[in-house]
Amino acid sequence: SFESYTQISCAIRFISSEVRRHNEKEEKYLFPLMERHVNGPAHAMHNEHRELWKLFTRLLESVEDVEEGRIYATTVKELVQSSKSIVELLTDHIRKENEILFPMAREVLSETEYEQLRQDIARESLTTT
Repeated sequence: SFESYTQISCAIRFISSEVRRHNEKEEKYLFPLMERHVNGPAHAMHNEHRELWKLFTRLLESVEDVEEGRIYATTVKELVQSSKSIVELLTDHIRKENEILFPMAREVLSETEYEQLRQDIARESLTTT
């Protein structure tokens, strides 16, 4: 039903917004610190953020097409493909963060840098909620 679709569309927008905010915090606070110590991981994760944003943009465009009654032969296929691509990339991205990036950050950042990172992210979370 249209009501169910509206709820799905709200969920997609919420997830997109939250993923973007999470990624922006990493790029603003974590990546610059990491790049002082190691080259590569932050750049690779930054590229994945861009790819996620492109996928979410494409998904939201398909959602808007349906909301506004512009249903083309490829609309449902694009919705499904974009959704699958987001799930696959986001699953892999979160695994890399948890298993590689965050442990590496804990290892290479000094206690002072790590504490500053924690404070910056906490402060940013308070101002954006």
